[in-house]
Amino acid sequence: VMIHEQHRQDCANMMHPSSFDTVAGYDLLILRALAEFDIDSGTTRTNQACFLIQKHCLITIAHDNSAIRTVQDKLEKSLLRMQMSKDNLLYYLIKLMIDDFLMLRKTLSNELLMWQDLLLDES
Repeated sequence: VMIHEQHRQDCANMMHPSSFDTVAGYDLLILRALAEFDIDSGTTRTNQACFLIQKHCLITIAHDNSAIRTVQDKLEKSLLRMQMSKDNLLYYLIKLMIDDFLMLRKTLSNELLMWQDLLLDES
């Protein structure tokens, strides 16, 4: 596959925001994934995962991505019980990445409720 130079630069740019682009031959999807969350300081760190989606092939470019590591481990141990089409694999990877953010939302909501209770406590 001939990857456009701008897309190469986008995939190499670790600070690139989430985006989608389509060109002749492939689609490019860049997603920010949760890499680390520190509840004490309230800081988060994200990294990117790039997906080059072709008709019969999915190419992933990622650095330190827990979702991709999870899928690799499950594939090696044959624990994935779904048909392994490129679309299913992409869907599963995106689902895992979004689930990380949803777990963060749950943690932050619990933290907010605790602070709210402390602020409204009259004792």
